[in-house]
Amino acid sequence: MNHSSRRPWKLWLGGAVLLPLLAACASEAGTPAEGDTESTREALDIDLNQVTAAVSATKTAFKAGEGAEVTVTLTNTASHAVRLLRWQTPVDGVKAPLFEVTRDGEIVDYTGRIYKRAAPTANDYLTLRPGESITSTVDLSDAYDFPTSGNYEFTFRSEGVSNSVTTYIEGRPSARALRKQQAAVTPAVGSVSFVSCSSTRQSQLRTALSNADTYAAGAFSYLQNTTPSSTPR
Repeated sequence: MNHSSRRPWKLWLGGAVLLPLLAACASEAGTPAEGDTESTREALDIDLNQVTAAVSATKTAFKAGEGAEVTVTLTNTASHAVRLLRWQTPVDGVKAPLFEVTRDGEIVDYTGRIYKRAAPTANDYLTLRPGESITSTVDLSDAYDFPTSGNYEFTFRSEGVSNSVTTYIEGRPSARALRKQQAAVTPAVGSVSFVSCSSTRQSQLRTALSNADTYAAGAFSYLQNTTPSSTPR
């Protein structure tokens, strides 16, 4: 198997890892992605200030080994139905800086992932009828850093009214550091077996597999350490 015949192996196997990662298009904390634009806001019904957010903590104190869980109840107090973008609510988890978090008056940075989204479709909205509520419980330790023990205050960011809740959180490693640590672990390569292959073909296939693994690992490392939209690759 010559060099030109090995290249499709590299591109195909490397692409099997690269394409799903690019499809997610998630980066570390940065500026809001294209989906979070003024045009998106204008697509929502006007009276969002009549959607109230009630925030509460599931516990008064969280140990270092526990998640920091808060519950948010969104209620439509308007006299008509209101549509909300799902990703601007916690119904599917925290996939944007939905909360303002402070400790001793200092802003706690959002360190969760920022998703680059296409223009919203009908399936991206949820509708609250007049007086209707929806409740979600989410773990904020995956999206905000709590490296120092102390009292943390949470407020839901919305067009409407939100209360604040304060709870004690014991310091723990940052979510960003944990993700980088997990990414640094190299997955084990599975064993290779052959059926009716000559020694020459076995050698060629091992080389192709090694090349594809190197190609895929390079792509994975690139996505972990580089903002994809900022580089030609």
